[in-house]
Amino acid sequence: MASKGDLKNMYPEYTSDEDLLTRIKSETVDKRKVFILTKGEEGMEIYLPGVKTPIVIPAIKISTPDGEKLATVGAGGATLRGLMLALNAMGVHNEETLQRLTQQQWTVVGKTATIYAAHHLAEQNKIKMKPLLLRRVRGQLAKPPRLRRVEPDA
Repeated sequence: MASKGDLKNMYPEYTSDEDLLTRIKSETVDKRKVFILTKGEEGMEIYLPGVKTPIVIPAIKISTPDGEKLATVGAGGATLRGLMLALNAMGVHNEETLQRLTQQQWTVVGKTATIYAAHHLAEQNKIKMKPLLLRRVRGQLAKPPRLRRVEPDA
């Protein structure tokens, strides 16, 4: 997982986002790697091996009542915690089970991470979230997603 800013620091020789994403896609799609690109207000993209088009997870829009800029410190960490929480809830504990996740399951993982990051940003900026979103966050944290659990081959 990396942000657009992380990638620009890692690969300064690429001057355009498009060229950089082409490199990442070539390293991901043609190999057994999953790559998650966080894009801040634009959400996230999940690149899966052998799949040409990424899974796009839109960001949950949060704004301060007075229109001030959000403090975003910790949002990347919160996203990563949401990813790990969802993967753990699905029974993913090694590379083998990770490789067997379906696109639908990866979508749930991405949405869980996005909800978790939004919840973190709201708390950090002292913003009240809609009760429905809070229930979704708590529901994701309290129980595994309603998808089949990935079991290792016997």
